[in-house]
Amino acid sequence: MAYYQESKKFNLRRMAWTFPLGLLVVFGGADLYAYVILENPASFFNFVITAIFMLLIAVTAILAIDGAKIRNYRVRLLSMIFFAVFGVVCAWIFFLALIFEVSFFTVLTDFSTYFLKLTSGFTRNGGIPYFSWLAEAAFIIGFPISFIGTSKNGEFPYCEPCDKWSEDNVSILLKLPQIYTLSELEEKIKTDGIRSFLTYERADKKDANYHEFIFFWCATCRDEMHLSVKWHHIDDSKTFDKKQSELIMNLYELESGFQREELYDGKNDSEDRFNFAEAEEQQPEKPENYDPNEFDELEEI
Repeated sequence: MAYYQESKKFNLRRMAWTFPLGLLVVFGGADLYAYVILENPASFFNFVITAIFMLLIAVTAILAIDGAKIRNYRVRLLSMIFFAVFGVVCAWIFFLALIFEVSFFTVLTDFSTYFLKLTSGFTRNGGIPYFSWLAEAAFIIGFPISFIGTSKNGEFPYCEPCDKWSEDNVSILLKLPQIYTLSELEEKIKTDGIRSFLTYERADKKDANYHEFIFFWCATCRDEMHLSVKWHHIDDSKTFDKKQSELIMNLYELESGFQREELYDGKNDSEDRFNFAEAEEQQPEKPENYDPNEFDELEEI
């Protein structure tokens, strides 16, 4: 069985500008984050502000990593850790600089002194600054890392001949007669082909139980097509978030003879897809015994 395999490559030239640009965005976000946290009168909203900062780091790092065309999982993970740690450290430095009304670089050159001044004041008043700072660091660093950790092979396969991500994709929701395991999916595709699944009735996102077939291909060459399969179902044992999604198959390489256009030839297409064949305008049929000179004769009368 053939699955997408990372080439372990990355573009050093693109990394030379995507990473500094991304770090600059995180640097500015850390400054704003520290200022808002310090000046915000309602401490409850600090959770929302922290969540926004975590999302900023994650999105910025993902854009920088994908822009550098990094196909190595370990390099992607280390890059995300670097961005997250950089964001936390900058936020702490900005926080100390705002409290003691000094510049960022002043605190940077003597961070331990200013940190001890702040924490000693909290300690005298019975505070527990170390716990809160460590908890903040764990959240801010852990959240962006989860973006990479939950997707070991990356969100999209990479087309090496075209040197670009294969981001074009289409999702087809299917009502299958059973819940397939990975081995069962592999065996059915091997024996019957992927076309055998496309004959099943299409599902809707409102259905309680369905399989989502996600097809990926390169927009330039359209040479290789990869398949990921998710199973969506309702878990009645849970009080909240009953709608569950499980990834069964991840970026399986389909046979070369399968064409993208075949995805739009199925029946019972749902509202989030359209059939290219049905999209063609149908010309009205001409009535029998049609005489093109008939109207000319009427005009003469």
